[in-house]
This record gives sequence, C-alpha cells and structure tokens, in this order.
Amino acid sequence: MIKEKLKVLSYTSLGHFINDGYNLLYPVLITYYIEIGGLKLWILGVIAIIYTLISGFVSTPASLYADRNGKHKEMLILGIIMDGIAAPFLSLPFLFHGFSYEFMIMGALFLGIGQSLYHPMGAYILSDAFEGSEAPSAMGINGSFGSLGRAFMPSMVVLSIMLFGKFYGVNFLGIVAILAGIIINMGLSVKNPERNKITKIKKKSSLRDLGKFKYFIVALVSVTFFRSMFLSATTTYVPTYVTSILNSHYLMGIILTLALLTAVIGQPFFGYVTSKKGGRFTVTVTVTASTAIFFVFLLAKNNMWIAAISYSIYVFFAMSGFPVLLGYVTQVVPKEFSTTSSGFVWGIGNTIGGAAGIGLMSLLNAMGYTIYYSFWIMMITSVISCLLLPLLPKRTKLPSTSSV
Repeated sequence: MIKEKLKVLSYTSLGHFINDGYNLLYPVLITYYIEIGGLKLWILGVIAIIYTLISGFVSTPASLYADRNGKHKEMLILGIIMDGIAAPFLSLPFLFHGFSYEFMIMGALFLGIGQSLYHPMGAYILSDAFEGSEAPSAMGINGSFGSLGRAFMPSMVVLSIMLFGKFYGVNFLGIVAILAGIIINMGLSVKNPERNKITKIKKKSSLRDLGKFKYFIVALVSVTFFRSMFLSATTTYVPTYVTSILNSHYLMGIILTLALLTAVIGQPFFGYVTSKKGGRFTVTVTVTASTAIFFVFLLAKNNMWIAAISYSIYVFFAMSGFPVLLGYVTQVVPKEFSTTSSGFVWGIGNTIGGAAGIGLMSLLNAMGYTIYYSFWIMMITSVISCLLLPLLPKRTKLPSTSSV
C-alpha cells in the first residue's frame, strides 16, 4: 500500500512539474517576442488571456467528465501532452514574423487545454490514494514539484534558446513535455483497487447533493478569483519587468528561478499547515501575507536586491494554491464531488480570475501605464481578496460530509 502511494505521488509529481513549468512558458517567451519588430506588448498580454480563459472554461466540464467516467488519469496525461503540442506553434513566430500572432494564438489554444486538466485530476488521484488528513500534506509535496517546474522554466527557456536557438529551443521543450506524458502513462498504469467502486458511486450520485456545499464553493471561488487576478497578472508581466530593469534575459532567468524556488518549500509547508490547522486558516494567512509582501516589492522599485528578496518571500506565500485551495476542498466536500468542486475553484476562481487579471493588466498597458504603475493598480484586487476572507465559513457551519 505504501509502495503504491509513493508510486502515485512520484508520477503525479512529475506531471505537476511539467504542467506548472509550462504555465510560465509563454510569459517568458514574451521577453523574446517583444524583440520581433511590430509586435505590441499589450496584444501579447491579450494572447495570454486566451489560453488562460480556455483553461478556465475547460477545467469544470473536464472535471465533470472525469468524475462520471473515471478518466482522471487519462485526462491528466492528455493535459501534459497538450502542453507539449503547444510548443511548435509558439516557436513558429521566430521563423514567420508576419504570422506571429496567428501562431501564438494556435499555441495558446493547445496550452489552454493542457493547463486546464492537471490540477483537478491530480487532486482527485492524490485524495484517492491518500485518505483523510494525509491528502493536503501529499498535495503539498506534489505541489512542490509544480513549484520546481515554475522555478526552472525561466532558466530552461533561456538555456534551451542559448543552446539550440529560439525555434529549436522551444520545440525541444515541447518534446520534453510529450515524453513526460508517455512516462506518466506507463507509471500510472496500475490503478487504485478502489477506483472502479468509487467511479460507480459517482455515476449514481446526484449533483444536486453538491448544492449542500454551494455557499462554501461560492465563497472560496470569490476569494480565489481576486487572489488569482493579482497573481496571474504579476506572474505574466514580472519576467518582462525584470528584463527591462536588468536588460538581460540571462539575469532575469536566474533571479526568477531563485525566487520561484521558495515555493518548493512553501507548497509542502502550507500543505502541512492545511492538514493541521485547516484550509480556512491557511487561505487567510497566505492571502494576507502575500498582499503585504508584494507591497514591499513595489516599494523596492529598482533596488533589485530588496526586490528579489521580497518577491521570493511573496512567492513562498502566494504560490501555494494547489495544497491550500484544493486541500481545503478535500477537507470539506465528499470524494464523490471533489473533482467537480476542484474544477469550480481552480477553473473559475483560479484560472478565469487569472484571465481577468491579465486582461486588466493588458488594458492598463494599452492605456500607456508602465508595468510598475500597473502593478500598483492591480494591488486593489489583492486587497479585495483579503476583504472577502471573512466569507469563508468555519467548518463547524458546513454540512456534514457523512450526510452526502
């Protein structure tokens, strides 16, 4: 049993590494796209909205499909492979400048579908293998590999382009993702013995029972939506912001890699805190702390030492959504509806919220605001997320999971 759990954790962690790493592929490539003559930064930002919106809208129906058909593993693998298929399209603007936007949009379509699938599927597979209070901690360890992927992606992009050139370097990263999907498919071929039983339960269950948890889901989605508006907007534009200050892709890659590595510790730490203190407590801590620390990052402005340290601390608190948000869901919502509920929280709250944030940030850029001053305006959304935290119900006020 322990061996099977470790196997599940290992291969889903590889999936998380690839998935979250490729979430930063396009934002890092923006720093290279902007060097192509005639391309506008705000339009590149709009394309980021496209793949983020697709991810958000696909996540919930894909979760419903997986719940009803027991296809969690297959959907997870499909997402990883789609991330890889996006790479050739994202590489073509470097060869055919006149069709840059068109190829980016095609890449965004595949990337959006790929990014929509891992988190609800991964959360279910882990909660299925690790029962009860073990689930958030396992998700925290798993999430640390997602953070590793995010941390290494800026440097991986820069290094691949330095070694193979822009076109072949991006395609190399696509091959890596597809190979990872094949490896995960082979590694997760042994299914949990209870999975077929659980799948039958799901087919018999009525989604009307999920309505008992409607207030909890709406409250968590609301907090997550505004949290993600800020997080996604800053994550998309920080590579360009740092590159503009340092005038170096290489230094940008190093600084972001070092900063993003803090989430490797943060994810398992906050997964453990979620297990011990509960999701409501941990969501409150991570949202309020990340808001305060980004304020310090903005005050640092061109002092890159203070900025790098404060951004690293910000990442430690902010990029903990997988074990905190979805771990919170597994604590409250019965297993029959965990993937669907995770789809709502991650798809609508985290992903569509992120698209709204990138959209607002891109609009500010189109209006002539610098990235720096746009960050200040975007701070309002993070403050709103803090103000919504009291809406999260205490577990004593939630319906009994045994009644479902």
